[in-house]
Amino acid sequence: MFTHDTSRALDPHLHTHSIVFNATFDAVENRWKALQNYELLRARKFAENAYYHELARELLSFCYQIHNRARGDFQIEGVSDELCERFSKRRAEIDKALAKLLEERPEIAGGDVIATRRLLATAERARKQRDLSRDELLDLWESQLSRDERQAISRLRLQSLQSPSDERRMSLADAVQWAEEHLFGRNSVVLECQVWQEALGRVRGEGFSVTALTEFTRRRGYIRNESRPGDVTLRDVLLREWEIVQTAKESVAVCHPWLRILVRWMRSLTTSSATLSKACCLRRTWFPFFVAAQAPVRASCCANSWNRFSRLVGLWSSSRRSDRQPQAEE
Repeated sequence: MFTHDTSRALDPHLHTHSIVFNATFDAVENRWKALQNYELLRARKFAENAYYHELARELLSFCYQIHNRARGDFQIEGVSDELCERFSKRRAEIDKALAKLLEERPEIAGGDVIATRRLLATAERARKQRDLSRDELLDLWESQLSRDERQAISRLRLQSLQSPSDERRMSLADAVQWAEEHLFGRNSVVLECQVWQEALGRVRGEGFSVTALTEFTRRRGYIRNESRPGDVTLRDVLLREWEIVQTAKESVAVCHPWLRILVRWMRSLTTSSATLSKACCLRRTWFPFFVAAQAPVRASCCANSWNRFSRLVGLWSSSRRSDRQPQAEE
């Protein structure tokens, strides 16, 4: 792992490059093979949140305050958006290149623009500038700040010490429970790293490590499958799904006999061309009365089916309600 603290434009930009060798040893076949990176790609959002969490913990330990942003990252309280844009020259270069590409090839706008932007970030980049010392970098950055901006930045930590945030802190257990409600409201089986990912995003920078989080979920009592060790579920989730499936099975074709009688009756009216017009007349005149006459019988026969359907909708609604509540709190 290689940690850098500047962008190609020499703006402040802390980031880490992780290198993984494309080789893995198969102990069964006793030979080296190429790496299968599917699981790594599925866990990349968790890796991002783990990085942000540890960085936020360090910032909070220095008494800075942070706030999470909708796109998934965070920002230090008190640093203006204008200042962030000024020190994001590399991002401005990529945005300019993307705008030019979309102008030349408007059909790209209907595709994956984010993926196109990632390709531009690697393709449209200038040669790295020469390395500067720490003192030279500080002089370069301060030269781009006004006097008031320098004073505002120097007061950030002091303001945090004098007026600490009164935001309610969430415990590790609460974060994991929130993640479970958020994920299992939509899915019966999820990746365990997704639970870690959502929990870290919910309580970014809180006073527990990623290791403590993973150890906590190991003791959580999840149902696991040896053939798919990364997947987890809960007993209550499986019971809920089983009840939904059973209700659906029991409700299949409950009113089917009445449909067969109706279809047979309609066919009997159209057995010949001579009775076709008569059938049409009967359908216009007698069919409404037939339906009205059969309504009490059908209602009686379908009562159980309707109860089962209502029960199924209730189960589905309760599973969705548990997911909507945390979103409302956000």
